[in-house]
Amino acid sequence: MTTHAPRIAILGEKVPAHPEPMLQAIKEVCPDCQIELAACTAEDTARPEVGAAEVVYLLPVPRLDVSLLARMPNLRWIHTGMAGVENLLEAGIGTLPVVLTNGAGVHAPPIAEHVIAMVMAFARRLPALYQQQERHQWQWLPADEVAGQTMGILGFGGIGREVAHKARALGMRVLAFRRRGTPGPDGDADYVYCGDDPSPVIREADFLVMALPLTPATQGFLHRERFALMKPTAYFINIGRGGTVVEADLVEALRQHTIAGAGLDVFVEEPLPADHPLWELPNVLISPHMSASTPHSQKRNLDLFLRNLQRYIQGEPLLNVVDVQAGY
Repeated sequence: MTTHAPRIAILGEKVPAHPEPMLQAIKEVCPDCQIELAACTAEDTARPEVGAAEVVYLLPVPRLDVSLLARMPNLRWIHTGMAGVENLLEAGIGTLPVVLTNGAGVHAPPIAEHVIAMVMAFARRLPALYQQQERHQWQWLPADEVAGQTMGILGFGGIGREVAHKARALGMRVLAFRRRGTPGPDGDADYVYCGDDPSPVIREADFLVMALPLTPATQGFLHRERFALMKPTAYFINIGRGGTVVEADLVEALRQHTIAGAGLDVFVEEPLPADHPLWELPNVLISPHMSASTPHSQKRNLDLFLRNLQRYIQGEPLLNVVDVQAGY
């Protein structure tokens, strides 16, 4: 059990411009703790007051040199606001004798709303309507309803469940897939398939949502053979990780109209290169990995860290502990 106020380092790509509300909130939980703000550079993290930190609160960073943290001899707990931790694990965080917690579930509400926005955009032909509006063109376009259609969800964690909840509210049938667990109805999902075979969900889906974490087991999870299982009228939406999809196979499926279209928020390479073929495809909606980011999700992440800080001080088990072997 922790018997002292821990020294906390808040690390990010750059020091927040207005950190006062965050610092005040932390002080309300732990009045005697010492807090240091630093950028994720060797120069900043080499400062003695940062290097002595016992707790690190990582603001979103795309990549991190694990040696910066390995030089912190007192480090016991790292919290990242990101749900996906593959970059941290690739950097070697899992080799350190520390507990790693993440922001799983924190970003589920805005991501699920982003999914529904893409679903409705495709169903109601919004991209085509906007193009007509720019041309001052009045032309009737056939649209569709989503009630009664099937939402397929690959990955049934916090984000997948929130997508299912919102899809059910629209009157959709919901099928989901997860790698571990017991098959059957679960919450807002009519049926959840478990194991290694997602084909029942892929075949039935009118809208197929990728919400699996990126791990060695899910790298390239959706490939040519699995896109071929989709209905030619179905849409694919990825708000998980770009690496779970073989991007060249997705481009081929879109060009050949094996699937009707795709709404993409994540990519193998980010930012998406200006010459990438996805930019030119008329049946694609692209957003710049923004589905999770809102002021509300930032507040929820701080609230999660504060709940865990209270648990840490009291020697209680932390929430959202990452299984570094499983990758999530």
